[in-house]
Amino acid sequence: MKTTVKFEESKTAKTACARQGFKGGLHRFSRACRESFQSLKEKVADELNETFAAAHPELVRQAVNEAAALAATTAFPNLFLPALAEEKVLFASQWQMKQERILREQSWLQAA
Repeated sequence: MKTTVKFEESKTAKTACARQGFKGGLHRFSRACRESFQSLKEKVADELNETFAAAHPELVRQAVNEAAALAATTAFPNLFLPALAEEKVLFASQWQMKQERILREQSWLQAA
C-alpha cells in the first residue's frame, strides 16, 4: 500500500518568513560557520590574487564577493565558494584582458 504525504506550509510559518523577510544567505548558519566562511573567502581571494596576478586586485575582490554571495545561497557555501570564485575571477580576468586589448587598438587607431 502506497502512502502519499502531502506537505503544506503552515500559516504561522508563512507569516514568520514574511516578517523576517526570509533571511537567506549566511544568516541561517551559526556564528562559527559564518566566521569559517569569511576565513575561507579571504584565503581564496589571496590565492586567486596570486594565480591571476595580471588581473586588477579590485576586480578579483569583486569577483570573489559575487561568488561568496552566490555560494551563501546554497546549503554548503564552503564547498561551493572556491569553484565559484575561481570561475568568476577567470571570467573577470578574460574581460579585463579584452578591455585592455580594445584600448590598445583604439589608441593605435587614434595615433594613425
